[in-house]
Amino acid sequence: MKRISVQSIVFYKWIAPAMTLLLLVVASVQWSKSGGAWPWYAWALFAAATTVAAAHSMIMGKLADEVVDHGDHLRIRRGSIEEGVPIADIETISTNHAFRPARVTLRLRRPGRLGDRVSFIPRQNWLGMYVESAVVVELRQRIALKKIHDEFVGADGIRGSG
Repeated sequence: MKRISVQSIVFYKWIAPAMTLLLLVVASVQWSKSGGAWPWYAWALFAAATTVAAAHSMIMGKLADEVVDHGDHLRIRRGSIEEGVPIADIETISTNHAFRPARVTLRLRRPGRLGDRVSFIPRQNWLGMYVESAVVVELRQRIALKKIHDEFVGADGIRGSG
């Protein structure tokens, strides 16, 4: 049993956005003190903060808080919802590098309480965020081997029944 998601998910979901909003407020206060603020500035700040909060909610809101590999299944937790997902129920695994840190999305054959797709931030390699995580590579290989096994032997273990 090993954790394959980052332990610092609280930083990505709550601390970093709060620091960004705090920086926005400090910069705006400094700007208004210097006499450079326009009369409509308060409304523009409110609109910018609302846009940032909505974007953050869409990008980071549905990330799993914890993903633990138990060998034959993954235990996934998001908030108070916890679910076990067998490796055989993972249809595809994809990595999205559009945002940093990269996110991994598992597409499930059967939707559960977490939905038909589960996204999380994987544990990083010692090389950092710019190479694919070793735990993701290993999980991808195990999923591919399980698919080959099920096609050759059959999902029920009887040769040729898959």
